Amino acid sequence: MDVHFGWAKPVPVDPLNFRNPKKDMLVVALAGPVSNILTAIAAAVILKTLFENFAPASILPGSSIYVAAQMLVWFMYIGIVLAVFNMIPIPPLDGSRVLYGLLPDSLALRYAKFETYGIFILFAFFIFGGNFIGYFIRIPIVIFIEICNFTPQELEIVIRAMNPS
Repeated sequence: MDVHFGWAKPVPVDPLNFRNPKKDMLVVALAGPVSNILTAIAAAVILKTLFENFAPASILPGSSIYVAAQMLVWFMYIGIVLAVFNMIPIPPLDGSRVLYGLLPDSLALRYAKFETYGIFILFAFFIFGGNFIGYFIRIPIVIFIEICNFTPQELEIVIRAMNPS
């Protein structure tokens, strides 16, 4: 399997094109995580529709319906993981732009000075805090699945799809 890191390229945005650069940049920074959450919600709605049209007991591993359910579960999972990860307030992640937009100007300028070190902080976080990131991201996933209000039979399929053996 070929794994690539850093293929996501930021969209170039010129804050000088905005009327209120600080506030408008915050809105732009929220666009990515919000779209990730909307993707997860859409997948959950489709999955619930799938469960309404097929009895969960009839969705067996290996069947085409199970594969569709598994794909939808992974769309939900990836959407939530990306949204939460991108909201970590370390540059170059979107969370840093959101935090910058929420801080008072004096603090925002001081916060912006450490942006050049953000990628190194992010790598250190991965190297030394990998377990923390994994734990931190699991909580919103559990909350999202709880909000979806799956029945016990549906939840069994969701958990099985998230943990293929």
